[in-house]
Amino acid sequence: MDIGDITKSVSGSGMNIGDLLGSALGLLQGQQGGLDGLLGLFASKGLGDIVGSWIGTGSNLPVSPSQITSVFGEDTIKNMATKNGTDTNTFTSKLSELFPNVIDKLTPNGKVTGSETSGLNIETLASLFGIK
Repeated sequence: MDIGDITKSVSGSGMNIGDLLGSALGLLQGQQGGLDGLLGLFASKGLGDIVGSWIGTGSNLPVSPSQITSVFGEDTIKNMATKNGTDTNTFTSKLSELFPNVIDKLTPNGKVTGSETSGLNIETLASLFGIK
């Protein structure tokens, strides 16, 4: 699924793509160790192969909404869903569509350099997807 498909899907759910990108950014930057910390969090939940595919140059493996909840925790997901004006099922569904693309865009050369989230803000994240 590309960003155009995700944008249509998010719009159809009543959510705003900018708000969803902001949530993804918050989850990325909220992890100690930046992207490496986030990758470790996914790996600790048995999802290392999935997140590894997002970094690599091949196809991105899907992540399920329940896996997203497992990684970030029910309380975090519930709070973010509420801030986005939606329920947890819709929020995790849209986040599971977006996250593989975000990580993929942050690692275009197929590797983590440690600087992916340095200076990253909503505008630069949106620009990676051609959103203004």
